[in-house]
Amino acid sequence: MKRGWMIVLLLSLGVNLGLGLSLLRPSHSPPPPSSEVAPEPEIAPEPGQTDRFLRHRLDRMDRTLHLAPQQREALWSLHRDLGREIVDRREEVREARARLHRAYADSGAEAAALHRILRTVNASQTELDSLVIEVMLREREILTPEQRRHYQSLFPMGPRRHPRHESPGPARAPRPGRRRVE
Repeated sequence: MKRGWMIVLLLSLGVNLGLGLSLLRPSHSPPPPSSEVAPEPEIAPEPGQTDRFLRHRLDRMDRTLHLAPQQREALWSLHRDLGREIVDRREEVREARARLHRAYADSGAEAAALHRILRTVNASQTELDSLVIEVMLREREILTPEQRRHYQSLFPMGPRRHPRHESPGPARAPRPGRRRVE
């Protein structure tokens, strides 16, 4: 019996020493100085990639909404005209955010400079959002009332659109083992 307890004691000691050493050892190296920060990778779309994306989106809308041929042609015209502009605006937003990240990584950056870059990010994002909404509104105009209802159901609105955005709070938290009924 004493031998069994001795084995348990030695195993426990070994595990605790292993955990203690892993906590004392640095888990990762410190962040590099700002001069060594890696540049953002270029993710600009290839020339045909935008058209493929737009075609894919149109095909998906066609399958989901059962578009008439004239609706499909009107939507393709809209996507062809404004889709490339959306991709360009999205690239501007990405570049502005990359500038902000690089400036923030520079420990000598002044707050005023960061705020200027942030205003650029916000302006670019606002332009992109406006353009996307414009396309969505024009798409709705092309659709029948029934298609519009289905189209709008594809874009959940409000604070419960995604589970990670939900914070039920202590009074509304579900009990363990039970699902919330809404």
